[in-house]
Amino acid sequence: MISEHGALVEYHWSSVDGWEWVEHGTPSKDVTLLGAPGPCFDGTQLFVIGSDGQVYRRHQDQKAWKWTDHGHPHIPSAEQEAMARTKDDQQCSVEDRVRQTNGFNGKCSEKVTPTRPIPLSEDAVIFELQDGRLAELRRPGMTAEWEWVRIIGTPTSQCLTNYWTGVAS
Repeated sequence: MISEHGALVEYHWSSVDGWEWVEHGTPSKDVTLLGAPGPCFDGTQLFVIGSDGQVYRRHQDQKAWKWTDHGHPHIPSAEQEAMARTKDDQQCSVEDRVRQTNGFNGKCSEKVTPTRPIPLSEDAVIFELQDGRLAELRRPGMTAEWEWVRIIGTPTSQCLTNYWTGVAS
């Protein structure tokens, strides 16, 4: 749970001391934690959102607790990729350029909202971005590091003037 000071705390059972509060603190002195902690993976990994819009993972590494900053996704959305291809590809028709640029209004923010993340599978978690899109953080293998793999447009995204136009293109 998140304390009133924005730090991660845990109510932990110890066979020696019984139930006790464990203070995990914050990822850095300039960041407080917002919203409810996300899903727990492997019983030792927990995702939280910082006041800076970044994703942090509290995890155990050889019996020591550590913070890892996963930042926020820097993956271009399909609309941004399409726009980049349009700019680079001189063979595109005028209609293609109009369709692709009309769907994008530039109000994108890849920072993460303090909405509780949603587990997608045993190795993936979904976060809501400040612009309404969703982003997936995935662990390619059970021992691999977590990485941002995609950004998903939604009907409520501020990035698209018309979501359905973006889906159709």
